[in-house]
Amino acid sequence: MTDEEAYRTLAVEPGSDAKAVQQAYRLKALEAHPDRAGSDTERAVFTKRFMKIRDAYAHLRDSGFPVPEPQEVVEDPPELRRTYQRSFAKPWDEDEEFSQAEKLGFKFAWSPEQVLLWGVVIPGGALGTVWFLRFLIRVLHGE
Repeated sequence: MTDEEAYRTLAVEPGSDAKAVQQAYRLKALEAHPDRAGSDTERAVFTKRFMKIRDAYAHLRDSGFPVPEPQEVVEDPPELRRTYQRSFAKPWDEDEEFSQAEKLGFKFAWSPEQVLLWGVVIPGGALGTVWFLRFLIRVLHGE
């Protein structure tokens, strides 16, 4: 268990003094004590919660109630900050290095095989399927 998890389990601010942590532990332990459970299923849940609270307090007590180190806040440079006046979209007059079709992986240079496949074979197969289904329906109707 990390220090942050322990503080979060006890619902106290990281870096709180020992007395505040002890008070929070006693309050949480009293709320989650297994003797407060009514049924056996509730008792199992309360026991698990109580053990987690106990372990969090023991971890903090053994580590001397550590105070977390402050984190450094890094701000964006002013020219990269987003404001209502600035958009991250490129200006309209700026040319793109790749077209949208190239970005999506489309190639518009048709080969003879592609023309044959998309222009003849696939439409022919679709028409053949329609013809066959119409023929099958006529046969089943007895025409």
